[in-house]
Amino acid sequence: MRQRIAQEKPVPRNAFHLKWSPGGLVDIEFLVQFAILSLSADNSALLHHPGTRPALQAIAALGLWEEDAVNTLLRAWRALREAENRRWLRLESPVLESADAEFATLQGLTEQVRQWTLRLGLGPTEE
Repeated sequence: MRQRIAQEKPVPRNAFHLKWSPGGLVDIEFLVQFAILSLSADNSALLHHPGTRPALQAIAALGLWEEDAVNTLLRAWRALREAENRRWLRLESPVLESADAEFATLQGLTEQVRQWTLRLGLGPTEE
């Protein structure tokens, strides 16, 4: 799916799309959806949490993923959503350029998301 997104929603190398770039919102949402699909047969409580944040909190409460992974994903999801909301309110693009003040911070968080994707055994999130 990551390859298809990269082909259909290309982002310039010196830019970062809050949703579509590797480690962005879509990757976090995919991770959570995968957890719900793969773990809900043995953990039906996951089916009662349709949102990303409540689902991550349920995954943590059930001890299904490492606490560090859940905390990292929650921190990244919150920061990306806040940036996305600020940009929407200002009628700005969801694409950040390297000159944007938040660029380095968000890049660091998305790299952590990509690393946890690998550590959780859910595959690479590279283009």
